[in-house]
Amino acid sequence: MDGGVAPDLLGVVAFGQGAVFAHLDTDDLVRFDGVAWQDFRFGTQGFTTLEGLSSDELWSATQDGTGFYWGPRAL
Repeated sequence: MDGGVAPDLLGVVAFGQGAVFAHLDTDDLVRFDGVAWQDFRFGTQGFTTLEGLSSDELWSATQDGTGFYWGPRAL
């Protein structure tokens, strides 16, 4: 988010002032760290939703039926 035309927010998940994640109409996932928005995941998969159990465990479904998971690795 470089100060140009702001994209539309399609979904937001927040876990406090420094952990806000958003799904944009540009198909990107971004994170607000309390100071500025940062790129989190570039959209190339057709994200359709954004959900989270915590700021360390996020999920997103995609148009092709797959999904995206970001979180701790299973041991």
